[in-house]
Amino acid sequence: MDNTQLVGPGTRVGLLHLVAPVQARPDESLGVVAGRMTDAGLSLAVLSGPGEPAVVSERDLVRALAEGLGPESPVGPVATRHPVVVAADTSLRAAADLMLAQSVRHLLVVDSGGRPVGVLSAREALRTLLRTASPDWGDS
Repeated sequence: MDNTQLVGPGTRVGLLHLVAPVQARPDESLGVVAGRMTDAGLSLAVLSGPGEPAVVSERDLVRALAEGLGPESPVGPVATRHPVVVAADTSLRAAADLMLAQSVRHLLVVDSGGRPVGVLSAREALRTLLRTASPDWGDS
């Protein structure tokens, strides 16, 4: 049975196809982290460490290069602190609204303890919403 028929705007994001985030350390270089993101086909990495999660997105990497940092520079200083996160029980509609309001393409999905459990991309959110509106969308 196709589970796309079971989802809709009210579906909790924790039930959607979330991808495991690429993990990185703040002392790793921009080049190493960018390579890991590319290899995984993802455009977001989560930095490990104590406290609030931090992320590095493609936008962060582009900004770092524009500021003159090279691929050997550590990724920690260019990471986004306090990224936009949603709880796994947030509805897809609320998550999509948040992406639009915050101008982000990824949401870090966290469990009840605040630990990252996956990443919801704008692409996956849009795909799910379009399939909900038209179940045969994307079959051609």
